[in-house]
Amino acid sequence: MAATDGHQQLEPAPSSDPSSGFIRNEFLPRILDCRRLRAVEDDDSEPYKSKYACSDLLVSLEQQAAALAAVSQEASTILSHCIAYCQLERGLALLETDLVADGQHAVEQALEFPWPPSLQSYAAQQQAHNALGGLWCSREDFDKSLQHLQTAAELYSRMKAILQDSTSSGSAAQQQQQEQQDPNSEQQEQPAPSSSTGSWVAELTDVVAVELHYTTTLYYLAQVHGHAGDKVLSASYCAATLNRQIKEGNFSVNEWVQNCLQLSGYFLDGNAFALSQYCCAAVEQMLLQWQQKQQQADVAQPGAGLADSDQQQQQQNADSVKQPSDEAASPCAKADGSSSSSPTVSEAAGGPPAALAEQEEQQQQQQQQGHTQQDGQRKDQAQKEQQDIKSGKDKQQVQQQEEAKQLAGSSPQMQAALQCLEADVAANVCLALAKLHLYTLVASHELHVEGRQLLYSFAGPADVPAVLSFDALPGVPELSGLAWGDAALADSPDAALALFKAALPWFKQALQYYQLEGWVTEHCNILFEMSNLYRCLAGFEADAHKRCVMHRSRAKLLQPLEGQLSQQHYPGLSRSISLELGNIFREIGDIKAAAGREPDKVAAAGSAASLHYQLFLDSFKGDDGQLPAKVEPEMEQHYLSAAFCMARVLQAGAAQHKEPREYIAAVEQAVFWLDTLVGYVKQNSVAAWEQEAAMAAEMASLLKEKLALTQRQMAMQQRLRAAA
Repeated sequence: MAATDGHQQLEPAPSSDPSSGFIRNEFLPRILDCRRLRAVEDDDSEPYKSKYACSDLLVSLEQQAAALAAVSQEASTILSHCIAYCQLERGLALLETDLVADGQHAVEQALEFPWPPSLQSYAAQQQAHNALGGLWCSREDFDKSLQHLQTAAELYSRMKAILQDSTSSGSAAQQQQQEQQDPNSEQQEQPAPSSSTGSWVAELTDVVAVELHYTTTLYYLAQVHGHAGDKVLSASYCAATLNRQIKEGNFSVNEWVQNCLQLSGYFLDGNAFALSQYCCAAVEQMLLQWQQKQQQADVAQPGAGLADSDQQQQQQNADSVKQPSDEAASPCAKADGSSSSSPTVSEAAGGPPAALAEQEEQQQQQQQQGHTQQDGQRKDQAQKEQQDIKSGKDKQQVQQQEEAKQLAGSSPQMQAALQCLEADVAANVCLALAKLHLYTLVASHELHVEGRQLLYSFAGPADVPAVLSFDALPGVPELSGLAWGDAALADSPDAALALFKAALPWFKQALQYYQLEGWVTEHCNILFEMSNLYRCLAGFEADAHKRCVMHRSRAKLLQPLEGQLSQQHYPGLSRSISLELGNIFREIGDIKAAAGREPDKVAAAGSAASLHYQLFLDSFKGDDGQLPAKVEPEMEQHYLSAAFCMARVLQAGAAQHKEPREYIAAVEQAVFWLDTLVGYVKQNSVAAWEQEAAMAAEMASLLKEKLALTQRQMAMQQRLRAAA
């Protein structure tokens, strides 16, 4: 090392060192070429052509380094370092092909090298452990995956510490250099790369890539912890990944939205409605800002986007969420963020002031007209709000309903943004928003109608890990400003109706994509969700007739599908439809009976329920036409429930039969299903149904007594008629 003006500089390696020319002329250029080859997207006919070429090039480079190391003991350590890099780069390339086993072996070989403790070595090892962690995760060996990912995370922490130290020391050194440097001296020529490991390895290390690799680590950690059952930790890593992707700007909007929707769904499962709403709000802001950026780019450079590559478009999409929302004030902002309010012809040519004044006057008139229209709309909206308040709704409830309407697709910008997504992702956005309101309504029904106490995975903002934040995305509400726990639920018919109205349009929009033809399971599941929506709303309704109307709406959704699905391909869905319809008509019958409606109408509902229950129960019969001794574990609860409900509706309907023989037939059927339930529970030792089985046995005993009494009465009447 030579000193010049008090500063150390790297000297070129001695010409006698064979590694110097190899590293400068062969190794570094070829490694960079290989990285470019890895990034090439090949044609579908030869999808791995470039990656195979990359692997072949690295094999040749590794052989050259090994040959040099064999003849030069002095450079063997440095050349071994080169070999490790070749193995790592080759393994990373092959892991993206069908030669995964070869790629795994190469990466593991690279990790066997004794990497020195440095930023560059840590970065290389980080890539290796990330790759192996992702590989074992895909193989569902989550213990091995977690070991590699935790190592990658630890390496990142070491690199951050090194970077922080170098930043502080670098600032001091730079200040000292500026004080000592002669301003009149010419800039010195940079020395040639040295064969010193720290010199050439630095050229292969990208600090930005280190951050991207850490984001990948977090992504896989979210998956691994999710499979391990630690859902809170999984959600935390998922949120951290999404937030880092926003900051880095290197992501696909479609994938980001899909992952954020999955995070929202997890929070819904734990009754964390505020966090689910937080995720949905993040998705909405992501889409609105993305749409805004695209519109601005189209105005600034019309048609230019058609020539962009997919990678450029993806980067543009990512940049859109990083730009502040201040650009919204300029609808003609250029793609580079500058204002596009270009000067007029008169201004450019130094035109007369009168022409400029006339233009300004026209612009002012247009602005005044726009303000007048907006003022009129505001007045109409204000009058409507006043009418709502006067009709007995408090201000808070009206505000909740208006917020719900905004989330229910009333925003044209949101609808336009959805059109820019892939069709399936856009449909999933609709589903996520619908389920947010549905599950909130379901929980409201459980608390305020059924009287059940709820458990919340996150009781308030203080329980939320710090990484669960979208602080990189402008426009997302603060967690402290959202409703938590019971406060997030509807406690009145009007509040329940607002949730219903917020969910239903999103479900209908999702059905436009998830149609029955091609999406049988998804289509049916959405209809079940919509049925549940009506069911929960009916629970808040006091009027018996309106409740029956809501339940009939449920039936109208599902009746067209009963008997239309293949029993062979969709046995579960076919059964679920019949069971749901049976429950619907049973509830209608119960409502009518409690309201004192005409017996024939009560009987009609019970008869309809029994038909659907019969279809459900018959689906379990074997080829011999007999019910099974044991059903599938996942269907056992539904099977026993249907048998019990079948007996109930038959018993209730029997009293409406005026003909004794019809009465006896209905009672005998009710007894049959009660005995079936009791026998099944006893034979299979179903502990969860022992109480219901005891009740069923008692009901069956009473019905048998009534049946015997009726039969004796019929026999007596026959004898009397014969005697007469």
